[in-house]
Formats: sequence, C-alpha cells, structure tokens
Amino acid sequence: MSWVILILFGLVAAYAQTTSTALAAPAYCLGLASWCMVNGSDKDMFIRVWLIGFLCDCMQPQAGMFYQLSFLVLALGFLPLRSLVFKRSMSGWFIWTFIACCVVSVIDATSLHVSGGLGLLITRACFTGALVVLLGVIANPLPERFHPFGNVGV
Repeated sequence: MSWVILILFGLVAAYAQTTSTALAAPAYCLGLASWCMVNGSDKDMFIRVWLIGFLCDCMQPQAGMFYQLSFLVLALGFLPLRSLVFKRSMSGWFIWTFIACCVVSVIDATSLHVSGGLGLLITRACFTGALVVLLGVIANPLPERFHPFGNVGV
C-alpha cells in the first residue's frame, strides 16, 4: 500500500510542478524526493527517489532524465549526512532541502529566470524547504499502512 501512496504523492507533486505558474513556486518533486531521503529507511531510498524523478520526468518530457538523475545523485550525496539529519529534526529537513533545491536550480538553469536571479533561487529554496516540513507535519502521524514509506525513519 505504501508504494501506491508514494506514486499518488508523486503524481500530485509532478502535476503541481508542471501546472504552477508562479515564479517562486516550490519545487514540488524535489520536495517530495527530499522528504523521502530524510524520512525513510535506507533500504528503498534510491528506488523511492528514482520513482519520484521518473514521474516528474514523465510529466515534463522536455526534461529528459534530468529529475531521475539529479534525485539519485542527491540521494547518493545525502547518504553520508543521513546520520546527522534525524527523522524528527524539521530544521535538518529544511536545511537539506534548501541546499538540494539550490544545487538542482543552479544545474537546471531554465528554472532561474533572468528577472529573479539569486533572490528567486533563495525564495524558491525556502518555499521548497517549508513544503518538506509541511509534508512531515501532515504525513508523519499517518498510520504505517497509509504512509508513503511505511513510517520508518533515520
């Protein structure tokens, strides 16, 4: 059941990201992938973040495999930090997501609009970090069978 819930979350995030018209809208797929990295077991983390990237790439065919690859690289980079970012540490979630959003946005120059520049990047990273904290507040109390990854954690 948790994989079905994760796919539903991923489809909603991918749809919200592709239909959002606000310049500083959060990176919904990155937020969901980041939440999977900080609040889930090591066992299936790479599969979960790849699946979210795959769903996002399917909704945005012009991206190629950008989201799949960038989320997997972020997950690889997160492994050594996993012991520092605890399951219930919302400030750690925010900081990791902020850094991840900045890195992905700089790599994907199309998300940085000429009119926004650094201010837009920081605003979007803050909104994405806040999204991860909100996801944690809403979804962590869910029963294990309805949690996107079984309500396990670091």
